[in-house]
Amino acid sequence: MKSGRLKPIGPDAPCRSFNPPELTSRLERNLRYLASQAAKTAAASLDTDRLAAAVLRLQRGLTGTRQLVESNQDYMQDPGLLAAYLAYYWTVSYTQASYILAQLDYRPRRVLDVGAGPGPFSAAILDFCQGRLNETRSTTKPATDHSVLERLTLCDRSPAALALARILLTNPAQDSADRNQRHLPLPVIECQVLDLETNSLPNGSFDLIAFGHSLNEIAAGQPDAPERRLRLLELAVERLAPGGILIMLEPALLQTSRALIGLRDRLVDRGLELLGPCTTAASCPALQQGENQTCHEEFSWTMPPLVATLAAKAGLDRGRVKLCWFAFRRPALKAEGKAITAAKSTAKISVAAACSDNAPQPAPDESALYRMVSEAMLNKAGRVRYLLCGPAGRFAFSAKQDNSQAKAAGFFRLQRGDYLRISQPEQRENGWGFQASTVIAVVNGLA
Repeated sequence: MKSGRLKPIGPDAPCRSFNPPELTSRLERNLRYLASQAAKTAAASLDTDRLAAAVLRLQRGLTGTRQLVESNQDYMQDPGLLAAYLAYYWTVSYTQASYILAQLDYRPRRVLDVGAGPGPFSAAILDFCQGRLNETRSTTKPATDHSVLERLTLCDRSPAALALARILLTNPAQDSADRNQRHLPLPVIECQVLDLETNSLPNGSFDLIAFGHSLNEIAAGQPDAPERRLRLLELAVERLAPGGILIMLEPALLQTSRALIGLRDRLVDRGLELLGPCTTAASCPALQQGENQTCHEEFSWTMPPLVATLAAKAGLDRGRVKLCWFAFRRPALKAEGKAITAAKSTAKISVAAACSDNAPQPAPDESALYRMVSEAMLNKAGRVRYLLCGPAGRFAFSAKQDNSQAKAAGFFRLQRGDYLRISQPEQRENGWGFQASTVIAVVNGLA
């Protein structure tokens, strides 16, 4: 089924929703910092027009023309761009990181944030761990049942960004209720100025190592970029404690997401345990189905007022947050944390079948877990079609748009990122169809 014969259902199509519980508190602290900087320049208030112009410059330089990335500029040293990042992109990155952490539900003791910038990923880790600690303290579980975040190590080439990260991570919430009126301990925060282009990382053993929007900036535009990024990831794996987790987060652009998927496949080949979001450790079929194919997640959120204002002024759409991410675990006999996927398969998918116009006819396996990797699309024949990905490959799952049984079963409410078990689907030439006996079970979804 050619993509040209399909059209999106529209912006009102179902979409998962996620809002970090500490987002409001974090944004208030960021705004206090921005206001204090504005006061130093005798500004009466934040100049949203100036911030929006800087946001647009960042957008073009990071995800548009990518000039800031490919010219290897240390853009975080520019005070205007750093302020724009803090007001806009920091909030988005923090929300993306919080989304990943909520799915993995893993509480590390020692964390390395690689290419940390002003610390959105570290802030998300800190808030997640302290939130879980609060929950544990409110139960009858023994104190030894939880892990306490002990050390956050941030590395970046920008001293200004790291200095700001330290301020934001140690600046307490104004309202003590944000911490549930508990005096929660802060971890040791260590910042190291480090150029990732030198293929070096801080020494030590870490339970979690995160690359948040930093891999794509290494050797950007260079032919040896994949190999250089892989070498840095291999070095990171050496720094992981047994059972430790590696998280990679990148923009959901065609170029950056396909590059990340390629790294995913190579890390699987090196024996790391893939935790998510995939339900199979087989080579990603999206790479095999054409140069315009990729995979990403997205969710809706309650956009903070400042982010909404800056997005409107800059002409950007931030109603939905998009991201491409993968999480791996270094093998160990026993490890904390959970894999959000199940029934993984390392079986290789046929390249010929994956690249054909018609996907293979996978045999239904009611225990197999599949992931929804597209929004709903409508073809000219009046069928609503999604793409599923799982042990049998990446293929279509469709139903007639007026199928009342499909509606009753929740077919038309399915969302990108849902995990499904499907029994008794109709066998169609290009995948599966919904028939009267089909049963859909959504599992492992966010609340």
